[in-house]
Amino acid sequence: MRGLASFILFLSVGYAGTTLGAGLHWQKEVTAKRTFGDYEIVSTAQFYCDNLALEDHKHWRLPTSSELTRIASPKTEPQGFYWSSTALKSRRHEALTVDATTGVTRPESALMLHWVRCVRAD
Repeated sequence: MRGLASFILFLSVGYAGTTLGAGLHWQKEVTAKRTFGDYEIVSTAQFYCDNLALEDHKHWRLPTSSELTRIASPKTEPQGFYWSSTALKSRRHEALTVDATTGVTRPESALMLHWVRCVRAD
């Protein structure tokens, strides 16, 4: 459990009032790439979003690859690949990641390090 605790403490972020379309509110600040103990990174990202509370807003989740693709932009900071909640049925230990600047998706091992931005419905 120690690895998870350090993950949560490290990821203190600000208010998430950014609305980027489709009736969704996006976490304004993204979480950093970092290893978190013995946890699979995509699972930890899902746990983080599921338990996120920013200024009285709850019910956050890890976005799908389609949602991340819709908001991809060359102006996205930080640039790089972001975890999605889209799992691959044929590959149990992988999930789709999305390039934040191009919208390109690719499967990645659940142990890779990628950015995380949570989302919630209106």
